[in-house]
Amino acid sequence: MEEHTGFVLHGGVLYSQDKDTLVSLPDAYVVCVDGVSQGVFEELPEEFENLPMEDCWDKVIVPGFVNLGVHAPGYQIRGLSTELDDETWRDGVLLPEEENYSDPTYAARAYDIFVENLFVGATTRAVVSGTRHMDATVKLMDFLEEAGLVTFVGPSLADQGLAGEFLVPAKSMMEDLEKWLESAGEKYERTYPVLIPREPRLCTEELGQILLDLNVGYGAMSSLLIESYHGLKSDLALTREKMDQGLPVGLRRGSGRCGDISIFSAMRDAMNVSKLQAAESQDGMEPFSFEEVFYMATLGGGTYFGEVGSFEEGYEFDAVVIDDSNQDTLYEFEPRERIERLLDCADDRNVVGKYVQGNKLY
Repeated sequence: MEEHTGFVLHGGVLYSQDKDTLVSLPDAYVVCVDGVSQGVFEELPEEFENLPMEDCWDKVIVPGFVNLGVHAPGYQIRGLSTELDDETWRDGVLLPEEENYSDPTYAARAYDIFVENLFVGATTRAVVSGTRHMDATVKLMDFLEEAGLVTFVGPSLADQGLAGEFLVPAKSMMEDLEKWLESAGEKYERTYPVLIPREPRLCTEELGQILLDLNVGYGAMSSLLIESYHGLKSDLALTREKMDQGLPVGLRRGSGRCGDISIFSAMRDAMNVSKLQAAESQDGMEPFSFEEVFYMATLGGGTYFGEVGSFEEGYEFDAVVIDDSNQDTLYEFEPRERIERLLDCADDRNVVGKYVQGNKLY
């Protein structure tokens, strides 16, 4: 019999096959060998019987969640001054806070808090932006690498449209970005540099060309296809069009004005905002279903990291184990219903196990 290095998780299982199809099994086995999923089975195949097994019989095992856009410096001021419009909040609250990251001690303490909170939630992979301060961005990458998550990380870049003290001329960025890309490419195993324009309208053509040139030269990503569902920015029709075209669509959950970085919250907001838009639509658009937002949180977002976000055979093994025993009920729920309930009820206490690339983080 072939020897395997891996393990088996046994319990309720929920994962997406595609944007419309969820597999919900109350009693199943998820098999990981050499960091790769071997599939989900209602009866454990003989070839895997000798692998160590973790029994999660009263819990639900789901693929790790993917956050396609979280702004790490905003975490320290999450939930503050949310009555302000976006531009006033950015200029008067966020950017002054970001200047604190020029102090290495402050940056280290703040990013330690941010990464610790990202670590204990359901997120296993993320695209994370920092400030314009390169030393602070390196510290952020160090913490994320140590945490065991898989991330793309980069400074927030802008060279127009902001107050002068918050801007860096495009040409003066070039040398620092090159040095950073060279060092980051050799230093980390699962933390990758990404070039992140703060907003396209805040970048000159010159900066855009610099990012494109660096993207070609160093293999960094200058942009990602990211769908955002915060406040009233969610666009139901556009997202449906992209999904119908077969394009992967994921979720992002910033920090700052959102108040938390939970993808459970992003899923809930996506559903609620889409209900409002569907009610106002004259085109008969349907709001997002639970199947669709779960797909966005896992398989849709995971596509940007490769074969990630599902338990189908051949996918990288990212998983979280959810314990919903604190949600007392006499009703017997299927795994799909148990996770759907947590969109309104979950917090970090419900995440009791996390695996990334087959490595158990806790």
